[in-house]
Amino acid sequence: MDRIASADVTASIANDAAKLPAGSAIIVDDFQNAAPAVCGNMTDLIERWPAKTVQLVLASRSDPPVRLHRLRMSDELCELRDHDLHFSLAESRDLLANFGVEVDVTDLAPLYQRSEGWAAALQMAALSLRGARDPARAAQALEVRSHAIAEYFIDEVLRQQPPGVARFMLDTSVLGELTADACAAITARQDAAALLHSIDAANLFLVALDDERTSFRYHHLVRQVLSAELRARDYAREQALQLRAAEWFESTGDTRHASRHFLAARHVDRALTLLQDRLVTDFMRDPALPAPLDLSIIDPSLLADAPGRLLALAGDLLLSGDTAHGGEYLDLLERAQPPIPPESQLAARFATMRSVRYALTGQLTETVDEALAARAIQKRTQLTDQWVTGALPVILLRAYTLLEDYEAVEREAAGALTTPELPEPVKLVQVPGARALA
Repeated sequence: MDRIASADVTASIANDAAKLPAGSAIIVDDFQNAAPAVCGNMTDLIERWPAKTVQLVLASRSDPPVRLHRLRMSDELCELRDHDLHFSLAESRDLLANFGVEVDVTDLAPLYQRSEGWAAALQMAALSLRGARDPARAAQALEVRSHAIAEYFIDEVLRQQPPGVARFMLDTSVLGELTADACAAITARQDAAALLHSIDAANLFLVALDDERTSFRYHHLVRQVLSAELRARDYAREQALQLRAAEWFESTGDTRHASRHFLAARHVDRALTLLQDRLVTDFMRDPALPAPLDLSIIDPSLLADAPGRLLALAGDLLLSGDTAHGGEYLDLLERAQPPIPPESQLAARFATMRSVRYALTGQLTETVDEALAARAIQKRTQLTDQWVTGALPVILLRAYTLLEDYEAVEREAAGALTTPELPEPVKLVQVPGARALA
């Protein structure tokens, strides 16, 4: 039915449905492909439908224009959204078991996290695991962004979109978080906000990050597929988009995200310069962790003659919780020749990062020793450096609290409140919190 139907035809269909056995269901699949005229017919049919005995199920990739708001208000609508269709961890295990693959929940967890419960990805993973000698180990190592999954998404989703939408999805895959402003900046499209919301309305694997639905991300696997497809189609374009993203984030003052996009664009010097200048200041302002640094394009040994940048790299890794790599780069810097001048800004920053490393590994006495050493260098040299001035009160407040040295906590708290370089969130939250614990 792709043309306007008369009221008599619509009434006849509803009357025939009423004759079906109670509990029956009529399913209309792929309703997003229906001709526009059909939507009006369907609206009339819904109003006449014998809902008390027979269910009418519309399956569609996007919301059908059939007065859903009225059905919601009258409590006559049951909606199943994408999050309702995601498999739980237990359901994922059952699905694999149906394919003859028995995997413990603990071993399955990494695969589940990567797939986010996407049934198609889990099924393809099950087919790959079925022939494995050790399914548990294979499940932990399996890359779900396989050729089969990529082919499925590109054929069944991406190629079904209008060319402008497909290009927008490919281009914006370089972003970890999608907002209208960020998308407009890298695509140069004035209708970026409208496109973003149309993709959301079409349920094209976007995940809303706020209740207002102004910030989104792609499903993890979908972003990986889109990024790989973009790179394969036009590597130069992918690099240009990464550079646009980096420069836009830099213009907004978000240097941690900017540095990651500069790295992706192979502008290593610009990335490390940003970290060197703004790392601690930006972290104190917003401690939310961005994506991990891509270390594959950085050779730390080549930074031996640029100790400030090497320290910035180590600091970013430490503040992101990567104590292993961050510690390795600190050790590399400690062995660098010529050695760091003992009475210098770099020496104070180095001691500060060593203090962070000790704090993250639970070595509280060493944490305090390195923090006080950094403060002493700063006092002797009379240098003003936000790396040191901003970080040390926070480090020492936490360390003294855990050491139960409450007199020192109060001393640090009083000093922190008079430190102009310390961000307001620290003064309003962390300092009172430390005092309350003391």
